[in-house]
Amino acid sequence: MLKYVVKRILWILPVMIGASFLVFALLNASPGDPARIHTGSDATEADIEKFRQDHGLDKPFIVQYCDYIYKVFTKGDLGNSYRSNTPVAGRIAQTFPVTLKLTLFSMVIMLLTGIPLGILSALRQYSLLDGIVSFLGMIGVSMPNFWLALQLILIFSFHLGWLPASGSQDMRYFILPAVTAGIAGMATIMRTTRSAILEVYRQDYIKTAEAKGQKESVIIWRHMLKNASLPIITVISASFCGSLANSTVVETVFSMPGMCKLLVDSIVSLDNIVVMGAIMVLAVTCCIVNLVTDLVFAAIDPRIKSQFKRRQVKGS
Repeated sequence: MLKYVVKRILWILPVMIGASFLVFALLNASPGDPARIHTGSDATEADIEKFRQDHGLDKPFIVQYCDYIYKVFTKGDLGNSYRSNTPVAGRIAQTFPVTLKLTLFSMVIMLLTGIPLGILSALRQYSLLDGIVSFLGMIGVSMPNFWLALQLILIFSFHLGWLPASGSQDMRYFILPAVTAGIAGMATIMRTTRSAILEVYRQDYIKTAEAKGQKESVIIWRHMLKNASLPIITVISASFCGSLANSTVVETVFSMPGMCKLLVDSIVSLDNIVVMGAIMVLAVTCCIVNLVTDLVFAAIDPRIKSQFKRRQVKGS
């Protein structure tokens, strides 16, 4: 098991290199010259050339990338912002907690609504409740985040005045953004839970438990949900990473000072070094989530544990 964990941790390295190289190449090929933009319209050619030299933009593409990766892995240096000349790591450290809070709050909404509704829909298959839940699930999956965010702002901020429309000062500021980010993931988790429960519900051991007279709550939580947990955990992991990605839209609409809002602003202003730093942090976060998901699989499913044991026996 320890060997597997170490192997998965080492796999984070090539994932980060692949993601960073792809983003670095796209930013390098994108139109616009960061040196001309960030030196201003009154800058001379000498000023622009000095800016390129100071930030290494006068070097070939592959040299720029290797220098960047070397500093990241040896010194933990993500560089300095082109626009503000402040360390990128410091700006990410200030903004990433907002994005992480938003993602965690949206995950709470997804789990507290998606799993119970999926279970109820499966247990009452083809009923009116099942039809309503399935209809709401399709709406949640297909609804654009930016449109939902604008509607929530109009209703709860502009007309009712119950909740703020922008900022991140306290918990009240996270309610509307978390609901916006959580709706699509909630619908996906609900549909996956329904399908997994229906598949387990047809198994013989469920009928045996019912024949023994066990309570419905015991059958649901001990037998159904436990044996249907693997696909549910998989979609929860994917929803977490998807919620991180959706934060770009949510933070922009609600003007939240998060890392994804910083990422969008940096793309617009061609502050490529900040874009690279934010992408690296997002890639590492998703890799950690996937690693935790695999460890949870191994803890829940005895078949996965037995595979580890067989591999260890063969290796010895």
